[in-house]
Amino acid sequence: DPADLEQVGQIYEASLDPELWSEALASFARRLDAASGVLSFHNATEPSLSLVKLHARDAKFFDQYREYFVRVNPYLDALTAHEGSLYLSHELVREDALTGSEFYRDWLLPQHVHYHAGSIIFRDGARIAVVDWERPRSAQPFGPRELKRLERFEPHLRRALSINQKFWDLLSDAESALAVLESLEIGVIFFNERHGTVYVNPKGEELTRLGDGLVLKGSHASVSVPEQDAQFQ
Repeated sequence: DPADLEQVGQIYEASLDPELWSEALASFARRLDAASGVLSFHNATEPSLSLVKLHARDAKFFDQYREYFVRVNPYLDALTAHEGSLYLSHELVREDALTGSEFYRDWLLPQHVHYHAGSIIFRDGARIAVVDWERPRSAQPFGPRELKRLERFEPHLRRALSINQKFWDLLSDAESALAVLESLEIGVIFFNERHGTVYVNPKGEELTRLGDGLVLKGSHASVSVPEQDAQFQ
């Protein structure tokens, strides 16, 4: 199915650029006939929300969620205890228990969210990553058809989140190393295999501008003393 392949492509593109998750969620929501969607990382022990990507949801509600409603979310413990990876909301929390809760009355209802279907993409004790799709009460509840579609894409979502985490861990390490190099009071210059410069820290730029010793012109480095430059080259 070309549409399936396009959806898979969007998922993996988002794994390398988190700004694309909203677009991927929007595309997925259309295929599930969902009104909105959320990708979230929770810790049920604290409880806390560490990351959230949204489609058709107002971010201000998630500020409220972090501040208070995460602690009264009846779905959180249910998701942590849920044996499978796919779920429908009525399987997690009884309808009467949900609609009588503060969480539903003061947080879900103002957002016109009632029915949920989703996938637990990652689970490590109390830490879970969930992709959740939502419909208002006026719509039909999610059912087996939607779960079957979610099941088809679940391995790709799981792999994409793993790539996403590894990529940003590597980027974070690189940014930390770069910050150290930028702060050094000695000049640091990196060359590629063709002897062109690929990085010069601020101190290195300052020293090479003096024209006394190593000189940089674009990506080319030379020594200001001709006899020494021949040997350097």
